[in-house]
Amino acid sequence: MINDDRYFNAENRTQRKTVEFLSALSPFALCFDRFSHIFINVVKSCSGDTYSSNENFNNCVDQSASSVFNCASFFQKSAFSCSSIDQTNRFPSFANTYQQIQLYVLTLKPGYNIFTNLQNLIMKPGYILVVEPTATGTLIDLDQTVPGLSDYQISPFTPLNGKLRINTIISPFNKIWSVSHQYTIQNNYSVSVTLTNRLNSTDTASVSKYVMVYESVRDLMVTSLTGGLICFKDKDCTLIPSVSTGKDLTYNWTIDSNVYSTTQPQFVHQFATVGTVPISLLAYNHFSNESIIVVITVTDRLEGLYFKAGTGAQSASAVGKNADFLFILQSGANYICHVDYGGQTHTFGDDVYNLNNSFISHVYSQEKVYQVSITCANQINSLSLNFDHHVQQELTGLKLSNNVTLVNQPFYIEFSLETGSAISESLLLFNNQQETITFDALTGKGILHGGLSLANRHPVYIELKNFVSTIELDAFFEISSPIINPSFEITPSGDLATRKYSFPHENFIEIRMDSGSNVRIEINTDFFGELLPNGLNLLDIQTNGEWSDYANSASNTHKISYNFIHPGDYLVKVTLSNHLGSFTLTEQISIISKVDGLVPALADLNPDNYVLFEVTDGTAGKGVAEFVFQYEAESKAGSHASIVFWPGDLTNLTNGPFFFKMDFNRNISVTPIKYVYNATGTYEAKFLIYNDRGSKSFSLMVNVVIGIFGFYIDVLPKSVGPSDKFTVSAYMIQGDNVNYTLKVDDVVIKEYPKTSLSYEQSDSQILTAGPVGVYKIDVIATDKYLPVTRSYTLNVVQKIASFSLTASPQLRINDDSNPLSRTFTFTIGINDPNAMFLIDYGDNSTIDFPRPVNSQTQLTHQYSQSGLYRVIVTVSNSVSSITNSITVQIAADFAGLNCQLFWRPFDSDGTIEYQYTFSGDQYIVKKDFDLRFKCTWLRLAV
Repeated sequence: MINDDRYFNAENRTQRKTVEFLSALSPFALCFDRFSHIFINVVKSCSGDTYSSNENFNNCVDQSASSVFNCASFFQKSAFSCSSIDQTNRFPSFANTYQQIQLYVLTLKPGYNIFTNLQNLIMKPGYILVVEPTATGTLIDLDQTVPGLSDYQISPFTPLNGKLRINTIISPFNKIWSVSHQYTIQNNYSVSVTLTNRLNSTDTASVSKYVMVYESVRDLMVTSLTGGLICFKDKDCTLIPSVSTGKDLTYNWTIDSNVYSTTQPQFVHQFATVGTVPISLLAYNHFSNESIIVVITVTDRLEGLYFKAGTGAQSASAVGKNADFLFILQSGANYICHVDYGGQTHTFGDDVYNLNNSFISHVYSQEKVYQVSITCANQINSLSLNFDHHVQQELTGLKLSNNVTLVNQPFYIEFSLETGSAISESLLLFNNQQETITFDALTGKGILHGGLSLANRHPVYIELKNFVSTIELDAFFEISSPIINPSFEITPSGDLATRKYSFPHENFIEIRMDSGSNVRIEINTDFFGELLPNGLNLLDIQTNGEWSDYANSASNTHKISYNFIHPGDYLVKVTLSNHLGSFTLTEQISIISKVDGLVPALADLNPDNYVLFEVTDGTAGKGVAEFVFQYEAESKAGSHASIVFWPGDLTNLTNGPFFFKMDFNRNISVTPIKYVYNATGTYEAKFLIYNDRGSKSFSLMVNVVIGIFGFYIDVLPKSVGPSDKFTVSAYMIQGDNVNYTLKVDDVVIKEYPKTSLSYEQSDSQILTAGPVGVYKIDVIATDKYLPVTRSYTLNVVQKIASFSLTASPQLRINDDSNPLSRTFTFTIGINDPNAMFLIDYGDNSTIDFPRPVNSQTQLTHQYSQSGLYRVIVTVSNSVSSITNSITVQIAADFAGLNCQLFWRPFDSDGTIEYQYTFSGDQYIVKKDFDLRFKCTWLRLAV
């Protein structure tokens, strides 16, 4: 008998266990006693032509087979071997029975090796191969079912001499007899096996084995001592796992990425926050496992329920508007609340999100006091509230019903509302004295006042409240008399003509009326064609009491000083009003200044009065002069004037008269006088300006010269980064003896002469940009006549040094029925408000136009299939660009998963692995064997 543990196997897939034995003896039978001991007895003897029943069993030979097996004497048929090999030497130790020894040099690599080239080793039926590395002397059985083809595994950390001896031993064909026994109880068993030769009862062999019978872990469940899957916040929660089958279990609890391992059938944990917590539980023993994910609801006791609408002591809301009930729980979770609003109901809870300290809205359509109730409950306790909710009309449109009465007439302070009801608080102050209020629906009034003999304006303050609104009114109640026969005039009377006044001059607006009281005076001087700054054309005065008491001049006359700050034409409006009537009076006047203080000049105000002559064809050309006038000091001269002009050239034609108008805010004439001179030279232009206050002649010497013309600059590139080079180029059509002055932010950088000979050529300077910022670049071209300046604004922009690019997630497992499994979020981060980006998702999708990128730009993209994608992002601004990339992967679902099960006798990487044999869910398993899985799979093609 081969007495080797490697031929004894068991596995825990079901309760049925099968024990197999290999025998090198003659055929035998197996039987079990009730104590699970096995006796093996010989039941069959040798057979064949050379066999006689009277002969000794061990002497049964076959002459014809001797040559086939290379026997030195005879082939012993009963032993299926040559008679020259003693069976006691054959089986206990392979090392004692080497028949052939050959030496091979094989190349081995760390890990797993397959032997396929054994140099035509002669194998015969029944041979067993043994591999012995010469460096270690360890015997390794090879699989005898495929002679010349086997495998071998060495540790990647153990050096191994590459010389191997391939040893053979003559042995009979292996015969396998099987016997089955079904254990009905999961337990550990001791099994003894005894082999007995029937022809020689003293020839026996025994071995004892231990069988651990396990059921697969099945039907894993979890409950808690508090019932179901519920735990309380900050309290010990006992979780109890259970299985329908399986023993000697170890439990791995995974909570918030923390793993807790225990062999106890209970697990105690405290949860710090309320909510739902997913828990993963793995239950396993030596041979099987099962895992589940359960969701624990962590809750708390309900305390401190608050539910009310409005900010006052009473719960209240307005008709037709949201009644926002503030819902508060001081503690508690996993609750369901049922609200009865007084006829309509509503149910809510915190299963979707926590509603604590939030508003629950309801709209009431009718004014009424409603009975509101709320009950909130969870698995621990419940809380209830009942209260009155007042639905009222909002207070709107508060105003005085009448805000004036005549002198010596009794009166009430009366007011009204547009909407409102159920006023709970009220206050009426007349002349700062509180009065009792009488209400009638939407109106109210104070006490009766006797007639007052003096006109005046009395302050009134009203404040009204109900449960849903507050409204206030500040007003005046007038004891008044009507305005009778009002008028006004501007004095002194027009000193130039009717309604025409000199500038500057002090004027008065005198207002008269026969009688009136509490008069409001509004004066508006509309300045035609001009806007006076800061509302200087407006004046508003409120008088109190009788007009006769307010008059400050002659009887019933009030005199107001009014100075017009500019010459011009004015429409003066005077509005006189009180609560008994209103009057608007107007008068149009002209305020006229002299012309003496004017000074002629050219529009560009150059002190030498140069006019540039632009040559268009050889010597032909033109010089365009634009004449303007300014006034001296604060004279504001030149209003309401006309002008006549003589250019002073050969024709010297009279031009005009033209209407002449000054802009007194900017101190310059509104419309320049343009004249074209057809030749260079010096000309005396003459002007005559006149108005109602006089006239004056002026002259101006004009120098028409050939100077700088067609001058412009160009800066390239338009935007640069710090320390970048850029070029400032100057172009000019016309100009002699020109020098350039280059300035940056008004600081002279360089002075250089004009050297270009044609308009197509430029005079250029190369500069180096400074730090980030905005710079003003000026190039001043100067000849002997006029300097001409051209400017450019240069932006020095920070170059993009880096940006962040992340993907969330970077790996997804593709579920072709769920687009989300192929969707990624990409985040681009950069601190540059002017940056733009382009993104290529790596799947041949359309690349969009450049778009702005902010500090954290997020983009979502859905891929169509599994794969490895390189996402390329280019971020740029006006001076630089930079590219980053990131790789995302969509792995296909695993499909076609197939696993083979192996065992090996020792937990060592150098031990040969044997494949399981199984039928259905029945396995042969040996205690302490090292269980291995070798699995293959296909990727799902999408």
